[in-house]
Amino acid sequence: MNVLKQKIVENWYRENAAWPEGDIMPWDKANEAIELLEQSPEPETLAKLGADPSEGLTSRAIAQLWDKLDENQQKRVLRSIKRGIALYGLEDFFNALLNTFHTLLSLRKEGSDVLVKQILKKAYEFIDGKISFDDLLNSIAGLLAQYYPDIDTSGLSKPFTEAKTLSYYVNRRDLQKLVTKLFSLSSLS
Repeated sequence: MNVLKQKIVENWYRENAAWPEGDIMPWDKANEAIELLEQSPEPETLAKLGADPSEGLTSRAIAQLWDKLDENQQKRVLRSIKRGIALYGLEDFFNALLNTFHTLLSLRKEGSDVLVKQILKKAYEFIDGKISFDDLLNSIAGLLAQYYPDIDTSGLSKPFTEAKTLSYYVNRRDLQKLVTKLFSLSSLS
């Protein structure tokens, strides 16, 4: 059961980690994959997302493994696959955000250090359980909109909405681990 989940998630990520492809970002791909699983939780869908014949994980092998699972095990595997894909998508989202912060800091853009400190403060509030994940994302989007008043902030809403959607497949503890890992002080120095 764990092997099936692990292989499908790893193979999906390996195929979808190259970003961006036009306007399709990795977190968009993660949401698309999860939506596909929601609509069609079948072995064929699992194969479409994560088959890799070079590893012996063919469509047929996936179907055989799937058929050995009872209904509860199938539900757990699907939930676990969605969680794994969501975590990859969220990690890519935050890495893109952190790359933006690094760029701002390296360019010494006026006020960028204040922006980053405010965002770090919100990240630590989330880690400490003082705010929700949605509040964290809303705060970051709001701070970025304040920092860039001359740009159309409607473009900011889509990636943040995608990240919120992905977060619904991940428990709070795992979200806190991810934010802790990615927003550590060493990641912004």
